[in-house]
Amino acid sequence: MNKNLYRAFLVLLVTVFLVNLTMLAHYLMPLFLGWVFSTVLNPFHKWLIFKKWKTQRAGLVSTLAALFVIILPIGGFGFALVKNLIRIIAPLAKSGVNIDAMIGRIYSFPIAARVFEDQDDLRLFIDENSKKVVGTLMESLTNLLSSAPELILQLVLALLACYFILVDGKRFRTWLDPRIPLPADAKKHLVKSLNDMAYTSFLSMLAAAFAQSLIVFAAFVVLGVPMASLALGVAFVCAWFPIFGVTPVWLGGLIYLAIQDKPGLALGMLVFGIAAGLVDNIVRPWVLKGRADLHPLISLVAIFGAIKYLGILGVLVGPVVVCCLIEFLQLWPQFAELLGLNPDPQK
Repeated sequence: MNKNLYRAFLVLLVTVFLVNLTMLAHYLMPLFLGWVFSTVLNPFHKWLIFKKWKTQRAGLVSTLAALFVIILPIGGFGFALVKNLIRIIAPLAKSGVNIDAMIGRIYSFPIAARVFEDQDDLRLFIDENSKKVVGTLMESLTNLLSSAPELILQLVLALLACYFILVDGKRFRTWLDPRIPLPADAKKHLVKSLNDMAYTSFLSMLAAAFAQSLIVFAAFVVLGVPMASLALGVAFVCAWFPIFGVTPVWLGGLIYLAIQDKPGLALGMLVFGIAAGLVDNIVRPWVLKGRADLHPLISLVAIFGAIKYLGILGVLVGPVVVCCLIEFLQLWPQFAELLGLNPDPQK
C-alpha cells in the first residue's frame, strides 16, 4: 500500500513539474540570463553590502549596472547597426550590386576567366545572385528588428530575475537545499562549479569579442578601408559566434583591397585577420584560468550544439549544461556505490 502511495505521489510530482516546465519554457532563457547577470555582478553586490548598503538597495544598483553597462550599450549599438545595415542594403535588394566599374578587374583573375565565358556572363551571375543574397539578408535583418518588442520583454524579465536572485538568492538556496537529494559537499561543489562556469563563460566571450573587434577596427583604420566604425560593430557581434567569428568582416576588407589593386595592403589585412583569430585562443584561456576545468574542445562543441537550438545565447548555455553533466558524472560513483551497482573488485 505504501509503495503504491509513493508511486502515485511520484507520478503526481512529475506531472505537476512537467506542466509547470511547459508553461514556463518560453521564459526559461530570460531566467537563465538573469542568473548569469547575477553571477557576474555578485562580487559588486557583495562589495556594496560590505560598504553597509542594504541588500535591496545593493541589488537594485547592481541590476541597474547590468542595464546601463551591459544591456543598453550592446543593445543600443546593435539596434543602430541593424537600422544602418537595412538603410544600406535596401536599395541593393532591388537593383543588385553595381560592379560595372570593377567587372574587368574581377574577370582578370585566372579562376574567373576559367569559370565564366566572358564578362557579360560574369556580370549576369553576380547580378542575379547578389539580389538573392542581399534580399535574404534584408529579410533576416527586418525579422530581427520586428522581434525587438519580444526581446525587450525577455530582457526586462532577465533584469527582474537578476534583482531577485541577488536579493533573495540566499533564502531560495536555503529553501531548495533540503529538497535536492545530494550530499552537502556535492551540492556545494556543484553550485560553485556552475557559478564559475556561468561567470567565466560570459566574461571570456565578452573579452574575446572586445579584443577581436578592436583588432579588426585597427586593421580597417591602418589599411585605409572605409566604414571602420561599422566593421567594429559587426565584428563585435560576429565574435560571439565561434563558427565563423570575425572572419567575414576582415575577409570583406581583404576583398575590397584586392579589388582596389592593393595586394600589399590585402596581405596586411590577412595578417590582421589571423591575429584576430589567434587572440581568441589567448584571451579565453586567460580569463578561464583557475576558474573552470572544462576542456576548450568540449566547451567549443557544447557552444556549437547550443547555438543550433538557442541562437546566440547558446554561447552561455552550452558550457554550463555540459559542466552540469560532468559534475553529475563525477558524483555517479558515490551513488553507484550506495545503490550497490559498483562491482566488488575482490569478487
